[in-house]
Amino acid sequence: MEMIDENKLMQLERKANSPWARLKRNKTAVIGMVIVIAAVCMAIFAPLLAPYDPNAMDISKTFLKPGTPGHILGTDEFGRDLLSRIIYGSRISILVAAGATVVGGTIGIILGIIAGYKEGILDTVIMRLMDGMFAFPFVLLSIVLMTVLGQGLENVIIAIGIANVPGYARVARGQVLVVKGEEYCQAVKSLGASDFHLIFNHIIPNILSPVIVYATMNLAGSIISEATLSFLGLGIQPPTASWGNILRSGRDYLLTSPHIATYSGLAILLAVLGFNLFGDGIRDAFDPKIK
Repeated sequence: MEMIDENKLMQLERKANSPWARLKRNKTAVIGMVIVIAAVCMAIFAPLLAPYDPNAMDISKTFLKPGTPGHILGTDEFGRDLLSRIIYGSRISILVAAGATVVGGTIGIILGIIAGYKEGILDTVIMRLMDGMFAFPFVLLSIVLMTVLGQGLENVIIAIGIANVPGYARVARGQVLVVKGEEYCQAVKSLGASDFHLIFNHIIPNILSPVIVYATMNLAGSIISEATLSFLGLGIQPPTASWGNILRSGRDYLLTSPHIATYSGLAILLAVLGFNLFGDGIRDAFDPKIK
């Protein structure tokens, strides 16, 4: 009976200290998760949630104030419903954030694994290249890439993704150096395992947790970058709705119709806050030192 009780206690302790259990106990992380889920659902179900076509213009209804019947958040300078444009703008932000994470994460992880596993001259060349990219401020590097690539959704994703590469490469390289030095990796290698087998079966599975944590926190930065590029006129172009270009159009009417910039800015703020809180919670949940 004592053995059964001890086993049950051990199972309960493991369950209580699982990443999911620790995440649920973190109230700010739960708030962030709720915001993230709401933003993703808003992006997916935008056609069902938006009361109007986001690009439909009505010159007779320009600059309607928030609370106007039929237009909860008012309208913009072309009479377009602001709520509909913000809802559809979430699609751009989520799509760009996810796409840039995939692009930057894939390239960065591959470079980081190569640098950490091979070391030597190859490691030096790759990491000095990453340091050179880090020398540019993130937004400035994105602007330079957009200038080279040109405008368009795909180019925005590529530009922000490439600007994200150095961060992923550093995280992946650092984790590879740690895992590669573990005894089980040395044992597998001494038994004659190929580099391919060692990397894909032992190194990659053990570096995924910190990479996932970094990617989650990096999503917020990608949303800000997309909004910044669109605000500067280098990202998503009108009439396609994005939070950045809505904010840009609202800056000219801050004194007469401040709601245009205010609500788009609040959408960016909430999304970034949600991803940051959720990312912090995931980081804490996967930290083995926290129990």
